[in-house]
Amino acid sequence: LKPGGMEKVRPDIERSIVNVAMEQKMVRDIPVLNDADKSKMLEAIVDLALDSILDDAEEILAAPEVRLETLEREMREVKQLMGPWRLILYRVRNNPLPVSIALALSVTCIYVKRDDPLVAPVLHIGKVILSEAATAIAALYRFLHSGLMTLMSKMPV
Repeated sequence: LKPGGMEKVRPDIERSIVNVAMEQKMVRDIPVLNDADKSKMLEAIVDLALDSILDDAEEILAAPEVRLETLEREMREVKQLMGPWRLILYRVRNNPLPVSIALALSVTCIYVKRDDPLVAPVLHIGKVILSEAATAIAALYRFLHSGLMTLMSKMPV
């Protein structure tokens, strides 16, 4: 399309589509609108449809650099909407190989350096925290299990 070419022919295209649509039985059978209101409604719908089609056509016909820039902008917007935790979970779920390699390297480094004077206290603190968490989880499980058993024993058979 030449620059400004669509603006010149757009009213004629809209008018011809609206005229064809007004002749359709489905449009004529709309009971609550008179012909003028039906025409206004169709003009608005055709205008929106043409806008959408032209936007899609511009996007398809755009230079690759412009398309890439648009995709990068949309990607930044989506990342902002997701937030850091959802983004991390998405990356772990969809790219497991890099995450598993990083995890394996981390575990290997910790294992090799476990006797190092700087790493040993950190590992000890980690062990203490994990053991406390395991104790708390076990206590919670026992509490829930005993409560559930008590409730089940009181239920009529």
